[in-house]
Amino acid sequence: MRLQHFKSELSFNHKVLRLVWGIVSATLFRCSPRTFHGWRCSLLRLFGARIGKHVRVYNTAKVFYPPNLVLKDHAVIGCHVELYCVAPIVIGSNSMVSQYSYLCAGSHDYNQPHMPLIASPIFVGKQVWVCAKAFVGPGISIADRAVVAACAVVTKDVASKTVVGGNPAKFIKTVGDSTRNSIAPTTPKKSPQLLSPVGAASFAPVGADAELVH
Repeated sequence: MRLQHFKSELSFNHKVLRLVWGIVSATLFRCSPRTFHGWRCSLLRLFGARIGKHVRVYNTAKVFYPPNLVLKDHAVIGCHVELYCVAPIVIGSNSMVSQYSYLCAGSHDYNQPHMPLIASPIFVGKQVWVCAKAFVGPGISIADRAVVAACAVVTKDVASKTVVGGNPAKFIKTVGDSTRNSIAPTTPKKSPQLLSPVGAASFAPVGADAELVH
């Protein structure tokens, strides 16, 4: 890698807006009371985000670039969620992104020595639940009513009504399947108990005492 040759492809206006947004985000947004969702949505709209009705964005959430953010009706962005929207991130109606999740719409081309920025949009459908600490990579689409399990790393598109989890995320089951996932219990092996002659006598039944003692 030759990072000394890296050159940002983001425009001057983009950088200026991010600078101003960074100040507003660290003060008026982050310091607002937890329940002031309408206030925070108004700030996001002011900076170019498209926000639907009754959207909840918690005060510790981080938004990289509001003009690239679309939150549809009743969407929820939980505490400490990070939306790295170098490219557009779209969250569908009635979808929830839980705490500490990271939606990353940008990466770098490591095949080139100066590692240029690659930006690719993320689309999250309706009634989707992205559980706590999940990572969703650039260019990913998550279809309606899917569930991304906690701590999952999503590197491929997620089909509708499926539950995925793990690193990398894989299919677990279909939404609505009542089968309970469980880990089969294991029975620990018992090691044989070796008794000394004295120990054997002490654990012998009462009727055997007369035979052991002469």
